[in-house]
Amino acid sequence: KRKLSILLAFAIVCCMSGCGVTPANSNNTTPSSQTSSSETVSESSTSSEEVAQIHKPGETVKLGNWEITVNSAEAVDKIDGNYNTAFKPSEGNKYVVINTTVKNVDTNSDTFLPSISMSKDVKVKVHYGEYEFSSTSLLAHNDDLHDTTLNPLSSKTGIIVFSVVSNIAVPENLNVTFSMGKEAVNFSLV
Repeated sequence: KRKLSILLAFAIVCCMSGCGVTPANSNNTTPSSQTSSSETVSESSTSSEEVAQIHKPGETVKLGNWEITVNSAEAVDKIDGNYNTAFKPSEGNKYVVINTTVKNVDTNSDTFLPSISMSKDVKVKVHYGEYEFSSTSLLAHNDDLHDTTLNPLSSKTGIIVFSVVSNIAVPENLNVTFSMGKEAVNFSLV
């Protein structure tokens, strides 16, 4: 019982020593671990560093087995659908429409933005500062990228739509983040 107590104490000390904080004016920090006082980046987690990098529209970025390119974005009051239908956001909101190209670079077919997703599936959010908006699936819209299944090396250009409060639904104010498990990539919309 004493050996177990000693091992437990040793494990706690080891864990606690890994949580130490280096003073901001210390010369021990490396460029990859330096951050401003308002942001924290874990040295062991590349996903935090990748999200911190903001890609511009037109750049192609690899996320898991997908290549993603944000082409453009716009805020609209409605989206025309198939067969003379239209999609409209709820009152006081606008749709932020992100034109995106995705390519499956896996050796098997895969589904982009599946409705029922697991931890290793691609997810997407739009950010306005600390606020986060989920995408809106436009059921039966030919260009909606939700539930897009692509064979290997195939690509598709389409839209991802977010319902956002009208006064902030300006692409210049927003970023979009695609995540897959612990990986993430961030794009500005202008």
